[in-house]
Amino acid sequence: MTSDTATVTPTQKVDEVDPVQALNKKLIRQVEFYFSDFNLHKDKFMQEHMKKDDGWFTMDTMLQFQRLSNLCAEPGTILAALKTSTKELLELDVEKLRIRRHPNNPLPENDAQFNRDLKLRTVHVSGFPQTETIDELTDFLEDYGVVDGIKLMRYADKSKGSLHKGALFVSYAKYEEAERFIQAPMVYYKDQPLEKMSRNDFYENNKKKNSNNGNREKNEKATEELSDSLTYLYVDGLDDEMITHQDLKSFWEEMGAPSFKFFYRFGTNKGTDAYVVMSSEDDATVSLQKFNEAKGDNEGITLKSATKVNVAAMPEDKKEAAVESYTFMRQRFLTKKGSKGGNQRGFKRNNQRGNKRNQHKHFDDDDAADAKQAKIEE
Repeated sequence: MTSDTATVTPTQKVDEVDPVQALNKKLIRQVEFYFSDFNLHKDKFMQEHMKKDDGWFTMDTMLQFQRLSNLCAEPGTILAALKTSTKELLELDVEKLRIRRHPNNPLPENDAQFNRDLKLRTVHVSGFPQTETIDELTDFLEDYGVVDGIKLMRYADKSKGSLHKGALFVSYAKYEEAERFIQAPMVYYKDQPLEKMSRNDFYENNKKKNSNNGNREKNEKATEELSDSLTYLYVDGLDDEMITHQDLKSFWEEMGAPSFKFFYRFGTNKGTDAYVVMSSEDDATVSLQKFNEAKGDNEGITLKSATKVNVAAMPEDKKEAAVESYTFMRQRFLTKKGSKGGNQRGFKRNNQRGNKRNQHKHFDDDDAADAKQAKIEE
């Protein structure tokens, strides 16, 4: 008896792949991702740089992106690979070793229509092995259409290393490609069945699951809306583990820079590098200018026993971890705050004992964030 249900599995690449072709494919994919609609609407560094020199990026600038430089550090090789792309997304200047998004393919307006369209082209997929790389997953998903971008769902707990949740959001170039992938029956990845649904259905399902927890749903929505306006700065050289939020806050005030919302070290708050959350791109730009003025010709500024502390734009390979960490911390705080607020009697008693103090207990308030820092270390 034959089954009416077909098993859909992309063709396995059993033949040996030419290493040059394989490298070219990875280089094209990586560079075109940097200049894609999916990335450019979120990447503040790219947006700011595109305003200069008619949008040209020198290869020296491009090689500051660690993911690209890890693939290849030779500008000529990268440009040669990009010349073979069929997308016509980029314009190359081989003589001056620079690239830019092609003027004939301008970045669309990041308006409500664009975001509605992006959501319709985005699919949530789960069931992948937790150790698969972004390249391996992209290779698989490209069998169903042109991939604009992928967002892996990672753990906020960085002790898990490169492990992820085995789930992701993939945005296809066309709605039809996304819909075709969703409707494909019994899709497997390395013999593991995948669950897939539209982005809208995923959030709708979560909304129903959390219907008994109104605070969580409200906080997740608030966090998602807030994250779109934030800008992250990278701080490294924090060799003294005693440097705290308050130390950096004091230095920020001495510089005369706009105040930041949050400071946290990578590596479960124990690393020598960290991120700072700014309320806006303008605040981040001013803070960087103030820092460079304070730093002068030195290798860095001094905080306690650390003598080479530096502040810079958030590197591409660190940004996702910073965003996820801050989102996790904020949701955790708001959830706790909401549960405490449910006890009206307790709330009144606390107000009677210290109304002024409670009025200022906000995650985004500098003093409150400093207080939370001690509580969230694990």
